[in-house]
Amino acid sequence: QGEAPLKENLAAAMLLRGDWPRIHHEGGELLDPMCGSGTLLIEGALMAADEAPGLQRWGAAQPSRWLQFDAANWARIREDASERARIGRAALRPVFHGADLDPNALRAAQANADRAGVGEMLRLDRRAVAQLPVMAAPRGTVVCNPPYDRRLAADPKLYRELGEALQRAVPAWRASL
Repeated sequence: QGEAPLKENLAAAMLLRGDWPRIHHEGGELLDPMCGSGTLLIEGALMAADEAPGLQRWGAAQPSRWLQFDAANWARIREDASERARIGRAALRPVFHGADLDPNALRAAQANADRAGVGEMLRLDRRAVAQLPVMAAPRGTVVCNPPYDRRLAADPKLYRELGEALQRAVPAWRASL
């Protein structure tokens, strides 16, 4: 984890707010210019693969203490979710771009993506926000959890650089910061 780990549910909310599922379906790409440990990119890849939240974590387990729990229906739902994820992962394209200045963060992002089974889909580069290249894809979503408050030493100059870099590199993309 990085200095400001982002919970997966907040990452998913940011991706939904950025209209990522629709943009991915239309052939768009995902960019996190300050990717840290990769949470936003990994969640974006799992969402694009139509993998149900928590599917890897639950395994074959079931909520066994619920009154009147329908185990047969749970098994059908899990089987359907697993099949959707299998099909989604097979169709996944490498459209997930991350950048960070910290080489340790990039190593963590790659390791986390590998553990989630989407490591081959990520393109990670060590670069400053101001050095973002112009993206070839005409549409996409930018997601980013930039540093904030004194604890993370947020610098107003960094926010200006982020805005200028996004205007230059991805002027027609949506952003969820």
